[in-house]
Amino acid sequence: MAKKTWAYAKNERDEFILDQYDSSRLRTFYVWEVLKLKNSLPEDYKKLNFYSTQANPSNRSRMTPVKNGFFKYIENITGGSNSEGDNETISHSMAILVLSELKNIKFIINDKTYVFNFSKFIIEPRLQFENSNVYFPDLIGYFSSECDLAEKWNGKVAIEIAVKHKCTPQKIRDFLEYGIPIIEINISDKMCFSKEFNRHVYDANDVEKYYNFFKKMLSNQVYGSIRSNPTSSSYYEKQLVKKNKIIDENQQGFDELKELSKLKLIEAINQYKNVKNSLNNIKLINQQLEQALSKSQQNENSLKNKMEEINSMSFWQKIKQIFN
Repeated sequence: MAKKTWAYAKNERDEFILDQYDSSRLRTFYVWEVLKLKNSLPEDYKKLNFYSTQANPSNRSRMTPVKNGFFKYIENITGGSNSEGDNETISHSMAILVLSELKNIKFIINDKTYVFNFSKFIIEPRLQFENSNVYFPDLIGYFSSECDLAEKWNGKVAIEIAVKHKCTPQKIRDFLEYGIPIIEINISDKMCFSKEFNRHVYDANDVEKYYNFFKKMLSNQVYGSIRSNPTSSSYYEKQLVKKNKIIDENQQGFDELKELSKLKLIEAINQYKNVKNSLNNIKLINQQLEQALSKSQQNENSLKNKMEEINSMSFWQKIKQIFN
């Protein structure tokens, strides 16, 4: 039998009581506060009728608090049992309660950190697939903002609490086939409500202390594993658009690089031609200088020969040469 640590309640007008801070949610009545109300204000307590917290109102059943610190069903359960789950334990029930109250959850999955922001949770909704299998996942969380997995998972994720029993292979296959992701959270022995597992006597005060301990732990970080990891068609389409955009950008970059390379090549060819022309001009000037040098050398040799000829003349030959 399930041991729920919280419940919804109807007032004297047979209306479910809304959360005073968030009218989109029903008010959560913790078992310890209900038992305190019963003891201190019995008349106010009698005005309330308590119900289980299934998502579908037609599946909710009457409940009553017991001093041990949980609600028990008054009539038969009409929908919300989970034969494969752990919702018979305080630990399991408390994990669902605490997680459903968190707007932000920091998951540690395979040494990678994900911070998920949730707009709402649906507790134990009834899911029936085409193969006739029926499941009551502990929570369905709806993302309030985009994150690494929100878009891929089409904005929602099933959260399953594993105390002693993990998700069955059949359940994982069904959820994967119908596009529902699963994050499974394992509640270790250190996190379990020890008094219950050790069969010790406990009461609502012990459960309240366990709630405060559990909430402090899960508010920091939650260790989990992804058991079902589908990909939505819209995510595939967006990823395809992104990849095509990257391909187009790369092609544009390649074309720009190709055009730039072409311009650089033309520039290099022009520079080569200019250098070649400069070398040809230098070569021509060098040839002209060599010719001038050769002519100068010839003139110098001619002058030298003439000087040697004059030096070899006698005094009277030189006089004669002057006046000739």
